[in-house]
Amino acid sequence: MRPLDGIRVIDFGHYIAGPMAASLLINHGVKVCRVQRPYTESDATRDGAPWNHGKEIVTLDLKSPEGHAAAMRLIADADVLIENFRPGVMDRLGLGPHSMRALNARLIYCSMPGFAESDPRSDVRAWEGVVAAAVGLYGVLSTPLDPKYTTIPLASTYAAVLAASTVVACLIKRRHTNAGERIEVPLFDAMLSGL
Repeated sequence: MRPLDGIRVIDFGHYIAGPMAASLLINHGVKVCRVQRPYTESDATRDGAPWNHGKEIVTLDLKSPEGHAAAMRLIADADVLIENFRPGVMDRLGLGPHSMRALNARLIYCSMPGFAESDPRSDVRAWEGVVAAAVGLYGVLSTPLDPKYTTIPLASTYAAVLAASTVVACLIKRRHTNAGERIEVPLFDAMLSGL
């Protein structure tokens, strides 16, 4: 028996951070249902394909009434929801933290935006290079005569590890309170902490 057997996670992540956080939980017994939009093969990286091993894959158009209703049914029975859109996107889809926690009071809703909801940069697309530059990583690595850039997804990796460990802490707390949580793990904050 693994420590998180019986826990069900709905993964709305894309690119690296969200899918990686859900993938880290699989190693401890979690069952993950990966929700992705209809896509072509050229979209495989966008949808976290390298991190989908061991996940049940469900393709839904969240903007359609049928897709939205199917997502609501999945969330109603879930323990954890992980998403890494910019703040406000899930609200616009009708799947935001307040309405989903009203639907499922035991739900742990984990948001992983590039920048926190309260950050003035919250609407900025948080590509790895953007977050690394905002943290000041390139200033640390570079000199005026020798500029550096790294393609290693440090922000996503730090955020995925931090999100997975925070989800586990919330699951432990839920055993005592029987109540869910809303957590936010911005890539910027996670990378700043990691460095």
